[in-house]
Amino acid sequence: MQMHDLIPFLPFIIFFALMGVIVSAAIYSEKKRREKLKEYAMSAGLRFEESAESLNSLRGEYKPSSMENYKEIYESDPIYKEKFSFFSNLFPRQTANLDFTGLEIFRTGHSRSARNLLVIPFKGSHLMVFDYKYTVGGGKSSTTYNYTLALFKTKDELPDFTLRPENFLDKIGSVLGFKDINFENYPQFSSSYCLKGYREESTRAFFNDSRISFFQNELGWHCHAGGRFFCAYKKTQRLSPEELPDFIENAKRLLSSLSLS
Repeated sequence: MQMHDLIPFLPFIIFFALMGVIVSAAIYSEKKRREKLKEYAMSAGLRFEESAESLNSLRGEYKPSSMENYKEIYESDPIYKEKFSFFSNLFPRQTANLDFTGLEIFRTGHSRSARNLLVIPFKGSHLMVFDYKYTVGGGKSSTTYNYTLALFKTKDELPDFTLRPENFLDKIGSVLGFKDINFENYPQFSSSYCLKGYREESTRAFFNDSRISFFQNELGWHCHAGGRFFCAYKKTQRLSPEELPDFIENAKRLLSSLSLS
């Protein structure tokens, strides 16, 4: 085949070449990020799990399936590792399904995935910090959301509620009759946050003076609570490895201030 014979296929060749560059760059970026997370975990004395499998332990009565027990055997085989490690990196293992928490963020969308878990000892228990993503919609109208979350299993039952920064659309919605839970004695809190709860009375009881004061002084938190689970994050995007130490300390302070630990 001569060079001029390839001219009709040139747009396709360029397209696939660009796609190859984009995919390669994404894989490289993920690899570098994962290496930095591992380095941070090692320096801080924390456990790191790329697959975030330890999230299953939060279920309480969770028991590994026979297939998962079998995987531990065959994945320890050096021949298996040599032949299939490349493919297992391209197609990572399934992670925990967090539906059992009942929290809204873990029941939203599809293609949900938890990765890059840091397990942090905290007041006799563990704080779980990990990357989480999900997709809403489909095809060209789909949108994928990525977060870095802190998840904690509490000793006591919590009311079902969501808390997030209030935005312009929320203010329009309140005019149209879509109300959130407000506190007359705390106008700053009510204007800064959109609070919604399944049972308003129990949600109001949870948000006592000290907890409201904390959020008034600490703007920007997104929180999901219910049962014995509490999830929090600030940025609606994944955090860089450099941002993680501050986020972990802020999450600890949040849990302590709310008396959830």
